[in-house]
Amino acid sequence: MAALSRYRGNDFFLIEILIRMAAERSLLDFFKKGWNVFDFLIVTASLIPMDDSEMVLLARLLRIFGCYAWSR
Repeated sequence: MAALSRYRGNDFFLIEILIRMAAERSLLDFFKKGWNVFDFLIVTASLIPMDDSEMVLLARLLRIFGCYAWSR
């Protein structure tokens, strides 16, 4: 059950990044922003099946804290 909820979270972030990519004038414009590159790498890494890798968990936490800092 936990694995299913993890994939649902990944689906949410994948859809979010695809919408943000589509919103840019060009794909190159999307990758000019450092936050977008970081976000893309984290979402891509989370899609690769790994056995509860701590590095992916750390990257997800960094993403959450980055969202918090960005929103302030």
